[in-house]
Amino acid sequence: ADMLTEHSEGLLRCAEAEDEIANRIEAAFPMDESRRAELEAPLPGALKPYYDVFAPLDVWDQLRIQATAERHGAGAWERIAGNHPDPKVIEVFNSCSELELTSADYLDALLAEHDGR
Repeated sequence: ADMLTEHSEGLLRCAEAEDEIANRIEAAFPMDESRRAELEAPLPGALKPYYDVFAPLDVWDQLRIQATAERHGAGAWERIAGNHPDPKVIEVFNSCSELELTSADYLDALLAEHDGR
């Protein structure tokens, strides 16, 4: 969003959707609070390699990868939903898939606009 300020609002909506997915999954599968620190400990170390993969790419290539990842994420939620016995949890998974697809659609439209210039 910082690199494409003219599109920051939409890109930030995509980031908010990722946070919302995490919130929905955490609500569907409550964490044992006594283990939160242990389970979250690896997360800060995982961020650097994630960002390092994207660093050498220009922002448009980063968005292409992200759009594809969003579609893969949507498919993953759908596959998980297809194997889960609880209808309420299936609804959560399907709603997460919808959020992923909304972000993917936004990114694809942004890329199409950019590529069409």
